[in-house]
Amino acid sequence: MQKALWSMGDLCEMMDAVAPKPESVALARRLLELSDPQPITNDTILIILHYVLVEIRGTDKPEKARMLADAFHNAPSMIANGCEPQKTWESILSTARRLQIEPYVLWLHVQSRQISN
Repeated sequence: MQKALWSMGDLCEMMDAVAPKPESVALARRLLELSDPQPITNDTILIILHYVLVEIRGTDKPEKARMLADAFHNAPSMIANGCEPQKTWESILSTARRLQIEPYVLWLHVQSRQISN
């Protein structure tokens, strides 16, 4: 297994440090493109959800936990109901964008790609 680029602590710092600016989102999207991710799958979404649940459990910031839960809470039912992975991912990103945590969610996607290689 290839060593991950970032630890969970690094990702938490990124989430705290990334301001909701267009250039932050552009940077996150560019990094995602450079990592050459495979198309989103349910397995990838579940890996990311795993990270999110660990982060929610470990944070002492209720607002951070609420935003992460809000972005991801529909994913399990969408997967269980047979929604296409891309539709589930778009739903997650849409909520993340509204909550201004889209860069962090994109970083998680990059991280999931690094671990799956």
